[in-house]
Amino acid sequence: MIKQRLLVIPRLTLAAVAVLAISAPPRAGRAFEPADHPCFKTAPTWNATNGALVSGISKGPVAAIFTALNQSRTHVMMAHVTPGGYWATESTTLQPSIHKTTVKVCVLGVCVKAGQIPEPSMPLEPKELAAGAPGFSQINMGGAYAYWIDATQVFRQVSPRPSASPICKYNCQINGVADWLWQNVPYDQVTSAADSSTWYYSLKSTDPSGTTAHISYGVHQFMDGFMRATVGMTGESPSNRGLACSQVPAWGYRNWVLQTDEDLGTFSREISTHKYSHAQTVEAGQALWSSVYGGCMDQDAGFWGGLVNAYTGLMGQSLQDQTCRSAAYQVLNCFFQGENSNGSGCTSSSATPWNNYKAGTAAGANSLSPDDIMGLSGSANAGPWSTSTQEMLQWNGGGSTYGCFY
Repeated sequence: MIKQRLLVIPRLTLAAVAVLAISAPPRAGRAFEPADHPCFKTAPTWNATNGALVSGISKGPVAAIFTALNQSRTHVMMAHVTPGGYWATESTTLQPSIHKTTVKVCVLGVCVKAGQIPEPSMPLEPKELAAGAPGFSQINMGGAYAYWIDATQVFRQVSPRPSASPICKYNCQINGVADWLWQNVPYDQVTSAADSSTWYYSLKSTDPSGTTAHISYGVHQFMDGFMRATVGMTGESPSNRGLACSQVPAWGYRNWVLQTDEDLGTFSREISTHKYSHAQTVEAGQALWSSVYGGCMDQDAGFWGGLVNAYTGLMGQSLQDQTCRSAAYQVLNCFFQGENSNGSGCTSSSATPWNNYKAGTAAGANSLSPDDIMGLSGSANAGPWSTSTQEMLQWNGGGSTYGCFY
């Protein structure tokens, strides 16, 4: 049965939207990148057809990973043309909150609480880092526009033309996956954290045991995304946490293949992940570490600003350096090792695991990037989207749609 979902009715004027953007929560972010505009009112349609992928180029730690791999696109979302309007499916995350500790100042044996700073040995909230929110979700055109407004460039795919062949080829597959993600994935309607007057769809998965749960965003998927891309239906677990944006089409493709009655001929039943070399993985990991450390040391406003250096004058520059190094290794270890097996999140800020990996010969990352899934990196068997061409994205149509991307 097709789920009929209504478009969000605009409730704010453009002036109110501008005020909202300025007063947005400081945690706003897209894959660890600052976002000044989590909500927007825009035209209700874009020139991306059903199932096409929309990608863009933004700055931040995730961009550092792909730049090290000689790739460009930092995020990808899938377009849906539905009876209720235009929507997009993606997986993304806010910046994790700062994990704080209370500082005490003692004079002549009398101690008082002086305030809070990031915990020097674990500066980021470990569960938020391990299981990012909003994660796997569907947003309307207002939310999609808000997501891309700060991007350097935004592209849409031009889907290949339908074929007269009885075999379900590229365009048939692209539409099949888009329709499956829209019609068949369990969801909750969630009030936006950026504006309580609107909402988005939080997507879930039902595993073989019958457990249905939301799928979060997983940093570790950049290192090891094989299971999500090739197995299909699966539940959340600390060892297999979340979906990265580029896995959404591959995960949808695998699940659609498992239930479709279309004749796929000799087409693959799953999308192959990209096996990166050890050297490439080291380059990407070092770039990730440097990006987080640099942003912290530069007192990135809205995230580190104020808290990191609030007590620098009191305790010295070494405290900031220690905190920023710990933050960088906490993110890198989450990328490299994943969450703790007990589900407590990504807590380690030790340099030892990464240094041992660099010095060894272990396998590199095995996952998918936006360039991979779009066929731009030369990865084998990238799936039906690799046959599409790329053009600039445009919003159009009469009226307007207001929405947020989290």
